[in-house]
Amino acid sequence: MPIQLARAISMVMANVKADGTNTVAVFLRNATNTGFDPEVDYATGRDPRDIEIGDLNNDGLLDLAVSNWSGHNFCATA
Repeated sequence: MPIQLARAISMVMANVKADGTNTVAVFLRNATNTGFDPEVDYATGRDPRDIEIGDLNNDGLLDLAVSNWSGHNFCATA
C-alpha cells in the first residue's frame, strides 16, 4: 500500500507485538501543531527493526523502507 504524505512525518515506530502482528506506526503532527493525529499502522515483514524515510522513487513524496530482522529482508513503500 503506497503511503502518500502531504505533511511531514513526526514520528515512526516499529511494532513487534506479542500476537505476532508486525507493523510500522506513523504519527503525523496535527493541523494545529499541538499534538499528533491518531497513529496509522502499516504491515511489515517479521520483526521490523530499522526504518528509513526518504523519497526513494523521486516522486516528491516521502517513502518508508523497513528492514526485518527475522525475515532477513526489507520492505518499502513508494
